[in-house]
Amino acid sequence: SGCAPAQNLVDDYEMNNGLPIRDPLSGYDEKRPYVNRDPRFYADILYNGANWKGRKVETYATGRDRQSTETDYTRTGYFTRKLADEAITPGQSGSRFIHGINYRLAEMYLSYAEALNECEPANADVLKYVNLIRTRAGQQPLPAGLSQADMRTRIQNERRIELCFENHRFWDVRRWKIAEETQKELFGMRPIIDAAAPDGFRYERFKVEDRLWRNAMYVIPITTDETLRNPNLKQNEG
Repeated sequence: SGCAPAQNLVDDYEMNNGLPIRDPLSGYDEKRPYVNRDPRFYADILYNGANWKGRKVETYATGRDRQSTETDYTRTGYFTRKLADEAITPGQSGSRFIHGINYRLAEMYLSYAEALNECEPANADVLKYVNLIRTRAGQQPLPAGLSQADMRTRIQNERRIELCFENHRFWDVRRWKIAEETQKELFGMRPIIDAAAPDGFRYERFKVEDRLWRNAMYVIPITTDETLRNPNLKQNEG
């Protein structure tokens, strides 16, 4: 529960036909929000009804994993599955060794495709290397013929999904200068038991919190000790 994914992230996982859920042709159903999503969604996110450690996750009000601000519960209605070892139980004896990844192939492909889209948007390698990642994940490839701006949007979302929980998003939204849109409101999802609803639940989005953002936060402050060492060093604006 130390890392509760936001609804903002969940909404950015496409449908398994490769279309964003905001596309009216995607087939997304708000009454069954976790059906037919990008295969990476099921590998990354634990949601109400997902299978984990031999049972279903219960994030509804009376469930064992309910949404709450208490310790060991979720604030958003979700838990992180990616990078979590289902075989580990807190308090068990023995050790687990996890080999950290400094730089992996998908990041290289995405960085290459992003840079190439900015300088040579017509280069076929842009689409090729993004689709190598999507095909490996079991997701539908992006279509040919996207404009530079549309490809930029899709590449940014591909980084959001493929590299989530790998310490990239914090830096990506700053270098893209989109944090003033992405970092302001945090949402969650509340399942409500309803016998008349599909699968016995209806789903209600709710705001978890408002977050402070100032554009000065696009850069890191220069520390006081550095400005004392060099009086000519100018602090970053803001």
